Amino acid sequence: MPEDPHPTPPPPHDGFPQSSSFVDRFIESVRQPSAARSRRPRPTPPEIVAFIIETVANVPHQSLESIRGEIRARHGVAISRNTVAKIIENHGMQGGLQRDYLEWLEREWMDGKREPAAPEWAKLERFNPALRERHEESTRPGERVCQAHFPIARLAGSGWVHAHIAIDTFSGYVTGGLYAGATTREAIGLLHDHVLPWYARQGTPVGAVLTTRDSIYGRTESHPFPAYLTTCGIRHRQRSALHANGFVEQFSRILIRDFRLPLNVRLGGSAYSGSPAAAGMAPLADDFVKWLHHYNCKRPSPGYRNGGATPWSRLHLRAEENAGLQKTAGMPALEATGSPSPAAG
Repeated sequence: MPEDPHPTPPPPHDGFPQSSSFVDRFIESVRQPSAARSRRPRPTPPEIVAFIIETVANVPHQSLESIRGEIRARHGVAISRNTVAKIIENHGMQGGLQRDYLEWLEREWMDGKREPAAPEWAKLERFNPALRERHEESTRPGERVCQAHFPIARLAGSGWVHAHIAIDTFSGYVTGGLYAGATTREAIGLLHDHVLPWYARQGTPVGAVLTTRDSIYGRTESHPFPAYLTTCGIRHRQRSALHANGFVEQFSRILIRDFRLPLNVRLGGSAYSGSPAAAGMAPLADDFVKWLHHYNCKRPSPGYRNGGATPWSRLHLRAEENAGLQKTAGMPALEATGSPSPAAG
């Protein structure tokens, strides 16, 4: 049991006034809590997190003790076994036999060869959060689009920079950009300036936009965000933050792992540390556009739903070509086009 930081009161003195020294010391102890009471776990430095993720990606079967040893040798710090394991799980980077098994089990289900038991589904959904959405699959691009925002970095004199994104739940294609804020103005601006024009160019309408109950997306129909969607003839669906969309969670892992962590290492500070970074908004936004283009058009998306196809290629696969990648039939046949320019994302 931790030691009580408050001083022990002296015994009462019947018939005599209480000394004020104890009262003064007690008030001071409350106003200035001891180090033991205010101690909080410090976040793992971004360069350590990036090293762990890179190590597991390159050598999936490496043991936790071996990873800890490399951290001590290269960075001169000791990280607990539990911390290493938690970082790996939080970023969806489980390694070794567990990863092999979950990848095999997911393929077996996608091929219709096996229906996992309830405990297996719990593990699969932690491994690939998109599997939580398997009961409500989109049958065409634009049918359901998930919108969200994530803090990326704190820039000197600019405050927090947020990535506002919209994910197509049929293909995984992401439209988005960096904004110097996380308000309703940026949320509507993403839709009006980028998302809806992009789907219009593809010749497919947006049916519904899914968000959490974050205040920037509104909680009543009179709020500007749902009012804008109503004006455009688009339904607004919301979930609590505790039941966030699986496609959003899956993308957030990749965003943190492949973009935000390397950025924080390069800037010399963690996005959670509050340390200002000497970089401007324009080059950062340009880097994000290029990374998003790579994500959409070059990076394979293994497992559910794309089965190894990139979001851009799945978006333009014909229904008969896509039969092996999804369980839902009736996907519209879209004419394939070339890869879009980075600005199109």
